[in-house]
Amino acid sequence: MSIIEDLTDLLAAGIDTIATDLKVYSFDPGTAGLDSLPAAIVGLPDVSLDAAGTQIGYRDWQFTYDVQFFFDLGDPIYAQQQAAQAAEEYVAMIGAAY
Repeated sequence: MSIIEDLTDLLAAGIDTIATDLKVYSFDPGTAGLDSLPAAIVGLPDVSLDAAGTQIGYRDWQFTYDVQFFFDLGDPIYAQQQAAQAAEEYVAMIGAAY
């Protein structure tokens, strides 16, 4: 495994804890590959390097992950409630890590 795979799996595991009915993918199966909804897909990261660094002699790598959430829109009001709850819990999960 690589650091990117490790971080992707760690993020996916964290998202998996926020909702029991949310299927989380640590790889992108494409929308045709989603076998249940609601679902979340952790995409490949955007990796950037800040050569100036936060300290002399350091280089800071930044990993930015896109996470897509998918919901069944058969009942739009319920889907909106699910989306709002997932977004709130996702932000709280990330905030708790800091």
